[in-house]
Amino acid sequence: MKKIKLISLILALVMVIGLFAGCGKPGADGDEGDTTAAPVDNTNYKYGTIHGITWTFGGQADRANATEVQREEERNAEYFQDTGNTRQCVAFTYNYDTVGALFEGGQMPTVFPVQATEPARLVEAGWGRDISNCIETVGLDLSDFNQTILATYMDENGGVYGLPYFAYSMCLVVNGALYKEAGLVDENGEPVAPTTWEEVIEQANTIKEKTGKGGLALQCSDREGGWIFTNIAWNFGADLCVWDEDAGKFVSGINTPETIAALEWYKEACWSEGLAGTPSTDSRNSTQSMLKAGECAIIMGATDFADAMTGEMVDGMDPQDIYYFNMPAGPTGLQYNLMGGAGYWFSSSATDEEVIAVLEYLLNYGFWTQEWTEDGKAADYQDWEDRVAQNKLVLPSFPVYNAPYQAEREAEMLAAMADLYNYEAQFKTVFDFAQKEGTMHTEEECDVQNLYQQLTNILQEIATDPNADVAALAAQADASYTDLLNIAQGG
Repeated sequence: MKKIKLISLILALVMVIGLFAGCGKPGADGDEGDTTAAPVDNTNYKYGTIHGITWTFGGQADRANATEVQREEERNAEYFQDTGNTRQCVAFTYNYDTVGALFEGGQMPTVFPVQATEPARLVEAGWGRDISNCIETVGLDLSDFNQTILATYMDENGGVYGLPYFAYSMCLVVNGALYKEAGLVDENGEPVAPTTWEEVIEQANTIKEKTGKGGLALQCSDREGGWIFTNIAWNFGADLCVWDEDAGKFVSGINTPETIAALEWYKEACWSEGLAGTPSTDSRNSTQSMLKAGECAIIMGATDFADAMTGEMVDGMDPQDIYYFNMPAGPTGLQYNLMGGAGYWFSSSATDEEVIAVLEYLLNYGFWTQEWTEDGKAADYQDWEDRVAQNKLVLPSFPVYNAPYQAEREAEMLAAMADLYNYEAQFKTVFDFAQKEGTMHTEEECDVQNLYQQLTNILQEIATDPNADVAALAAQADASYTDLLNIAQGG
């Protein structure tokens, strides 16, 4: 990442006066505004000049945050100055059920984000393009990526269709102030993590008894409830989507003793004394709000929650009160944290030149750089200072891309953040767990959105009926999911 000098920044901003209408400044009526790029010369840049590369995200800084908008405009201006390329950001919502027609019609943006569950389906459907030759052209070293994650963006012949840029781990996100008030602390006065699922309920009940506040908030108002439940089920020994070698297809694993045991735990938690809120109507936003306000002590979420829950602009939580705990072990000692994430995907109609231009941006403007230059350090320090000023923490990256300087950079970042939080006490356990072999569990491979919906349907019944027949609900959901899997796999 380069730092623009003042004179060149001014010149660049003059040249791109019309550029930012598509990325950072909407029209008066709320649309994307004029996306026409300013005229440029015919300079022969390293990889040619590809004007108006269309992005679906990136470049759309938080428009309510003047600092973020300024930094984004600086990056875009430098990119334009260096290459002559412009980034035009367009409104786009990814939906697997509807993107097929856009792919076939060549109407997809050059580059767009996909969740970690999507690459395998997109490759199988033929919706994308192999970018291996473009990766070689720009000199991006694939060995620097987490190979397990990278493999999900590849076809069976080793062709690369996209690149991961972000990963997260599921975990318990807790309000440490309530733990301390309830006396659930170690010899150093730090909150004590539950090691089993029964201990989660016990701690929640203790917090309710000692503080009068809720202990545990659960959510099942939407499919995210089913998504979170998969991690609980795995730790109870469940395999929710099983590959049947004889049949040559995936089959449902919902109606099993392990899944039913996890559902019975959920039922116990829903009707325990320490419950906070109303699971059947609570969502991610409502559980986060309860945690921030000190109305509950434990929610289930992901390692990117802390960043989203702090900062003056979002009525943020005190960074020193947020703690991460690993998802507890199940009855037989199995312990996983779900790992998910997102990556960049390329339109099947994107040309080599367009793909290369995007990769050049990602390589040279701070995503997958090989060298932490002095200019790069200055830009990072500025970003960290901006975040400290906003009371908004930033945590180390999950292991997606291992740049040679990563350890040095993260040490500097943690030093810059030292006044905001105590990494060792609050977050390190979860990040260390991610580095251990066999601790991360990727999302299920087959028709996961329908899986999450079927599980959510069960959780809804459990959360609203204390006498719900868990085994019967599991059998019903298993049958429904079996039908959906058959449809998804061609009958």
